[in-house]
Amino acid sequence: MEIGLFRTQKGAVIKILRSQTARRYPHLVFYSLYGTKGVVENGRGKGEGFLYIENEMSKKDGAQAISCSVTDPDAPEGAR
Repeated sequence: MEIGLFRTQKGAVIKILRSQTARRYPHLVFYSLYGTKGVVENGRGKGEGFLYIENEMSKKDGAQAISCSVTDPDAPEGAR
């Protein structure tokens, strides 16, 4: 397991946690990025994800669904 903690030029803090301990078929790619003002994560399925930004979105309504692909359509074929 790996953890990265970063501070951006604007002072935002970003924490990244990575774990790749077991082989899984089909593979599962799941990302959650947490910052001091919100969170974004991709779903565990077909490109859906979630986004919440503090003071910009209602806590009552929670995170909003977003499109969040785990691959870059512009990446070379071998990298998709």
